[in-house]
Amino acid sequence: MALIGTPFADRTGGPDFRNEIALDRLHEVWAVCWSPLVEARLIELSEAADTLPEALAYVLAEKITALIEQGKGRSALAAIDLFAAACRAGLGAEAEAILGLVEEQVIEDPELASVIAALADLLLLRRGRETLGLTDTAALDRLAQTAWRRLVLLLPELADLGEDQVPGAVHALADLRGVVELARSSQAPVDFALVDEAMALLRQRELDPMLDGAVTAFALMGGQIAPADLESRLRGELASGYVDPRARLAFIGGVIAIARELLWTLPAILDAMDDVIAGLTEDEFTALLPYLRLALMPLDPREVDRLAEDIAARLGAGPGTLRGDVGISESELAENLRLDRALADVLARDGVA
Repeated sequence: MALIGTPFADRTGGPDFRNEIALDRLHEVWAVCWSPLVEARLIELSEAADTLPEALAYVLAEKITALIEQGKGRSALAAIDLFAAACRAGLGAEAEAILGLVEEQVIEDPELASVIAALADLLLLRRGRETLGLTDTAALDRLAQTAWRRLVLLLPELADLGEDQVPGAVHALADLRGVVELARSSQAPVDFALVDEAMALLRQRELDPMLDGAVTAFALMGGQIAPADLESRLRGELASGYVDPRARLAFIGGVIAIARELLWTLPAILDAMDDVIAGLTEDEFTALLPYLRLALMPLDPREVDRLAEDIAARLGAGPGTLRGDVGISESELAENLRLDRALADVLARDGVA
């Protein structure tokens, strides 16, 4: 009733198979209310369908047609949204008839992020297939394979993206890593070697530093390169002569976006960062600091604390020395730092520094 647009019921709780939330719940919670508007909508649909399943199929076909007419037809994610809604509506086997229409959208979808998100939805729906009434997964598996091949075709195109599109591409690659792990854990019938081959082709292209870091980290986590290869690339990027400080830290930012656990499992990363930062002047460090913070943004607060303690240990500092309260404003602190630098310049000029 919710899917066909009758204002009869709203789902307020229950398992969410698309996002793997509350899967241990056995019941859904709905708020229902009959009104003349419900009857009006059902009467409207009676011209095209005699039963509720027929009405559902009719409404879904209408929605897909609307997507195409609105210019959103080439969106795999939008099409999967409709399929997921059909599954939630209890269509079961009838919903599989929609997969042929969904497949057309997947094949034509030009956005890597959309295809990856759609594939993640497919895999999660496949995992909850029994509860959703999908007794035969053959059609669902075929669609997952189609989406998998589509993302493989789109991966090499990342090398041609503009600078403003790179952050979105890196985020898509981070999602792809999660999808690969989901496909492995759910034993989805996809060819993992295809992604490895596409990433290998991508590594042969000249890439934006941030995208290069993401691709390199992806290859390391997939076993295509050795840790020493990433360390060598990282040291080269950090020690490079980029004019823009952002570009200097873009590579490590891409690495962290894909596999932030490497900060602890691969000590060479902190070694390389420590070597470079230790050799900076105060002005160089101040210029680099905002971009260093940007590169570390994917870390959650607990990981930030852990990283800070690891760095403090390298410097021989105790955990208690990492924090302190200073009773001045940020603007006053900035002014004091400016005066400190000015005084240092005066002392250096007079030869007493």
